[in-house]
Order: sequence, then C-alpha cells, then structure tokens
Amino acid sequence: MGETVSILCFGALHHDRIAKCLVPFRARASNPIVSRKTPGGVAHNIARNLANLGLEIGMSTLVGGDGEGDRLIAGLEDYRIDSKLIQRRSEHPTASYTAVMDVDGELAVGLADMAIYDTYDAAYVNSVLAQARRWQVWLADANLPAETLELLSKQKGERLFCAAPVSPAKAEKLVGNLQNVDVLVGNGYEIAVLAGKTIETSEDAASAARELVSQGVKVVVVTMGPNGAVMATSEECGHWSIPDTALKNVNGAGDSFYAGFLAAYAQGIPATVSVTHGLAMASLTSESDDPVRDGIKPADLQARIATIAAPTYF
Repeated sequence: MGETVSILCFGALHHDRIAKCLVPFRARASNPIVSRKTPGGVAHNIARNLANLGLEIGMSTLVGGDGEGDRLIAGLEDYRIDSKLIQRRSEHPTASYTAVMDVDGELAVGLADMAIYDTYDAAYVNSVLAQARRWQVWLADANLPAETLELLSKQKGERLFCAAPVSPAKAEKLVGNLQNVDVLVGNGYEIAVLAGKTIETSEDAASAARELVSQGVKVVVVTMGPNGAVMATSEECGHWSIPDTALKNVNGAGDSFYAGFLAAYAQGIPATVSVTHGLAMASLTSESDDPVRDGIKPADLQARIATIAAPTYF
C-alpha cells in the first residue's frame, strides 16, 4: 500500500435511531423493540470507517444550531475527523434517521428527516471549494442536492471523485451525471436505478455495472448482500462471494464496504483486490450491533480477506 491519502467526505451527519424488533416485523401494527441512538449518515459512516483504518479524514456538511449538532461534531473530533468544513444552520434542526430492523437483522423500514441537507447548495459549495481542494480525494453522498453533486464532480480536478447513491430514491440525483465519477459503489437497487436495468443476478449486476462504466465511471461496484459483490472497470468485470459471516446486523454494512474498498483503492491497490477489502470490512461490521464497528485490527481484516474465494470473471 502506498502513502496515506487524505479524503474529504461530503454529505450526511446525523444520529441514527435504530430499533431492533424482538419478533418478526408486522406493518400497521405495534412492534416490540429494543432501541438505541448512534451517530450515522452515509458520509459519516464511511468517514469514520476510513478514520478507523488510519487515513486522514474530514467532513463537510450542515448541522442545526442545536445540541444534536454539538454532540455530533464532538464525536467527530473523538475520531480525529476534521470538522472545519461543517457549518451550523440555526433555521433547521439537525437531520435524523430512524431504522427499524427485523429480527433477522434486515431493514424493515427507514425514516429520514433530512431537509437541512437540501440547503447544501451550489452557493455553499463555492464558499468551501478553496479549503476543500487541499484534500486529495472527495467522496459525496446523494443526501446532497443533485446540483451540488454535479458541481463537486466538475470541480474535482485531478483528484478521485467518489459517489455514494445512499438509496434508490436518492440515486436518481446521479442519473445522467456520472461522467466525472471515478468510483461508484451501491447496492443492486441503487445501481439498477442508475443503469436503468433490473438486477436480480450477478450477471444482471455485471451488465448494469458495464453500462455505467460506458457512461464514464472508472470503477463500479454493485454490492449484493449475501450474494457478494460485482465490480467492473473498462478492462475487467468479476463477481466475488462474501466470506463466512456470523450475521447480527446489516445496517452500515454497505458503508463499511465502501470504506474498505476506498481505503485500499485510493492508496494504489488494484480494484480487484480492493473488493476483498470491502467485503472483509462489511463482513466484520455485520457481526456487530453497530453500523460502524470500532476496533477492527489490521490482522482481523487480513484474516477475513484470506477467507474470500477467488472471483468469477465475466
């Protein structure tokens, strides 16, 4: 691995309220749960995982002028994540996300209160660009407005620009705006929206990934939960299976995959090997109750990578 790079993450920083069902989830009914609150947001989760992996990380986002915002910024500082490009907006509350997890650890329903991110507009981007340019890699999640994502991608210069689609609905913001994206990692539902294709199999995922590469994306990864991941570049396309995992909770696994992949790829590791880093991070995170698992040691990561089977190439 080469020299450590610096990565600035643009996007969501808020508290996740996670409710775990004690019996199978039933819609339109009262469901017994246990619940907890933890810092979250796609950009935050990726940033914190990257910081845990030893990279130099910063965040640029908006929080409300409230106690929630205070606590979130203090939490970033605990992980040595640079918060200088975070601004407070007193006219909005800090965003929040509520996830209801079924007994099997799968998401039953997610509820997002995120209007503040809509105010991270082009004018605000222009106000922070000079400071943002000191970072070597930019990652932006689709909680931000479409015009913001487009502007950031056009201002990337020679640095890597990485996009996180967040959800099928928010992935729509990236449709037709991928020509300046270097790295795109999303699940099958998100990539299906972007490629305009149905994804049910790894072959479908490969077709969708190749379509997005043809639109200008350098590296596309489709995460498929228990069915592994498909990665495509202009030169190769393959499918990787997940390692054995003692599943507890899939919330945050996709963000952990992105961080594991990007930490390797941004430091010069080939994309085909970086996929195994992503799968290992997602696997280890899924064995905990938290969307970001602290304390993953390099030896743990390498041991899990070693259990991943060789890919099948298309």
